[in-house]
Amino acid sequence: MKFSETWLREWVKTACHREQLLDALTLAGLEVDGIEPVCGASGPFVIGRVMQVMPHPSADRLRVCQVDVGDAQPLTIVCGASNVLEGAKVIVAQAGAVTASGVTIQPNTIRGVDSNGMLVSEEELGLVEHSDGLWLLPETAEVGTEFLSWLDLAEDVSIEVDLTPNRGDCLSIFGIAREVAAMMDAPLQAINPASWLVSHDEQVPVRVADSSACPVYRGCLIKGVNARRETPLWMRERLRRSGLRPVQALVDITNYVLLELGQPLHAFDANKLSGEVHVRFARPGETMVLLDQKDITLAADNLIIADDSGPIALAGIMGGLHTAIDEDTTDVFLECAHFSPASMIGRARQHGLHTDASHRFERGVDPGLPARALQRTVELIQAIVGGQAGPETTVLDERNTAARASIMLTAASLKSVLDVTIPAELVEKKLRALGCRVDPLEAQWRVTPPSHRFDLAIEEDLIEEVARLYGYDKLPAVLPIAPVSPVLSSERTLSTTRLQQIMAASGFQEVITYSFVSEELQSLVDPERVPLRLRNPISSEMSVMRTSMWPGLLRAAAYNQNRRHTSIRLFEIGQVFRGQLEEGALHQDVWVGGLWTGEAQPEQWDLPRRAVDFYDLKGKIESILLACGHTVDGQMSFRFVPEVHPALHPGQSARVCALNGTSVGWAGRLHPVVEKKLGFDGAVFVFELPLEWIESINLPQFKAVSRLPSVRRDIAVVVSEAVSVGSVQAIIRAECGALIKDVRVFDVFRGASVPEGKKSLALGVTLQSAERTLTESDVSGCFEQVIQRLRKDLGAQLRE
Repeated sequence: MKFSETWLREWVKTACHREQLLDALTLAGLEVDGIEPVCGASGPFVIGRVMQVMPHPSADRLRVCQVDVGDAQPLTIVCGASNVLEGAKVIVAQAGAVTASGVTIQPNTIRGVDSNGMLVSEEELGLVEHSDGLWLLPETAEVGTEFLSWLDLAEDVSIEVDLTPNRGDCLSIFGIAREVAAMMDAPLQAINPASWLVSHDEQVPVRVADSSACPVYRGCLIKGVNARRETPLWMRERLRRSGLRPVQALVDITNYVLLELGQPLHAFDANKLSGEVHVRFARPGETMVLLDQKDITLAADNLIIADDSGPIALAGIMGGLHTAIDEDTTDVFLECAHFSPASMIGRARQHGLHTDASHRFERGVDPGLPARALQRTVELIQAIVGGQAGPETTVLDERNTAARASIMLTAASLKSVLDVTIPAELVEKKLRALGCRVDPLEAQWRVTPPSHRFDLAIEEDLIEEVARLYGYDKLPAVLPIAPVSPVLSSERTLSTTRLQQIMAASGFQEVITYSFVSEELQSLVDPERVPLRLRNPISSEMSVMRTSMWPGLLRAAAYNQNRRHTSIRLFEIGQVFRGQLEEGALHQDVWVGGLWTGEAQPEQWDLPRRAVDFYDLKGKIESILLACGHTVDGQMSFRFVPEVHPALHPGQSARVCALNGTSVGWAGRLHPVVEKKLGFDGAVFVFELPLEWIESINLPQFKAVSRLPSVRRDIAVVVSEAVSVGSVQAIIRAECGALIKDVRVFDVFRGASVPEGKKSLALGVTLQSAERTLTESDVSGCFEQVIQRLRKDLGAQLRE
């Protein structure tokens, strides 16, 4: 909310300094974002009258003007503006004045003619970005008056405050003045416009189809307006200083009341209306063209204003082009309605809009305000553009504008929360200053909030208001005392903090990305799942909920790679959303995702540079899970099973499975097609695992070190290329049972002595018993069983 300090001070009479006013706004909860001068120029600018305009003797486009500025002698000023005319009231920048662009005015000779000043436009004063000619002032401007003081440009500033969504009542000058008056115990000027004189009996009939969405609709038909009249200078300035650009008198008046009282209004050209005005929800397939010339298709939940010909306005958001007022408008139908927040929230964003009206209606506008705002608007219209007003059209549903329920506030609760005793008289005074009705009872108060304070609903809300108006700086600084119970965690559960430490120690950097991702990216990495689609997404890049951790990681990696980071290791712990909300099967699970691209090792002198491959990723996952405690009898409690994932490389992907065969996650290289679509330079490897599985770890078990000797035997078998080393190791462990100490692959051979399509695996098997020394028959018997099982299950042949 942006407004003029001078305008605010007209509403709340206080002699405080500007710094005190800004402090009061901040303490009221209206954080001041910034202040800026309303005029970019300084120095002596005076109001003058052009007495004579003559051609410049040496330049066709210049004029030599004699300008009366109230002194004994007029000033000679050379001017190039096309709209300089004899008799016009203008602004004269005298010697020493500084324009908004930083130019200091000094007496000068222009093409042989002395010029003692400059006739200026709004652009030179910094009031607009561009102007086509001089700023011609009204006849009421007095010659010789200092212009910056006359228009209050020298001392006034524009103040911008940042309002929280629950304080829609402060989206007006009156609302902010009400808060300042309550904070500073200052008198607040009331505005009570008188009812207008009814000059004709014509009305525009109005029907409201859903009174819960529009419980109040007031209108007035004003005939015979002169839409060509100029908006008064005082109104144009107040609009400009509040961040609004003056457009046309009727539009400016409705915008002015919007800023003054906080009530959005809309003016229809009455001669363009057809039949009755209807307030209803849109029908399927209806379309309309808005004032910004945007053609939209209406949704069934869009509340609209329509006449017998169809939609003429998007209710509470923007009017339609078909019934827009223009310079030829003579009859105006003025709409001043209350639309419920429930019918407004998100409707503007459906069509890519955000207007001053929707901003207010979404947060809540006082349902009792339309009557006063309509009277004020009619008063201004008749004063500025004339016209004869007819009787008021009123459609009111009192059931949906019922009085606010009262709230009980006890002195004990106030003392308990604030730890200070505030006199009862002061409590009542502060609450009444906010517009509340306060009924004192014994050690408590029955408080009825005003209709404009939607955020006051429970006792704690009232305590907050009392503390805010009493002054946070007056409350004692006391640390809260509360019992603290330690949260006991099982030794079998790995903490998230510990997992983060292990991942960081493994060279991965943590990122935090949005749970909202683009539908296109989501379909690339997880095409088999239908994501949950947002009804009102922030943007098209954040339209669905992620079903995998990979979209955010891939976007982060692409962002870094585009900035010349070649070796990237990222991980994230966050929620994934699978299933559909409508079906009652939406699951929100926490997963751990990782990404690795670039070099396998940091650059160094004794190792050649090598790009990361699948086995680097597999080894890193193994080391991380082993560090987390995923072991059974000192061995890994998981394994990798080759399998194809639609987003991963068919030959470089695998499922991560528990020992019982349950699938828990995925690891592998991103599919080359996906890599290309995302613009990656080089291979990208990813993995994801559920946090619930990672957190459930096995406790280490003590096992005595055997004092008996171990026996190592090497075995070489020829197997098909499709046979994994893990399956060979699993058979050896199963057949040797408790005697197995270690199984390690030390050679993989493919060559002339090995048939095509096969490979030779050499494994070192270490056996040891904790009870006795193994004999040759023990070892030989064990290996015979292993060889038979390998031949039977894997078609392996012993290599001689």
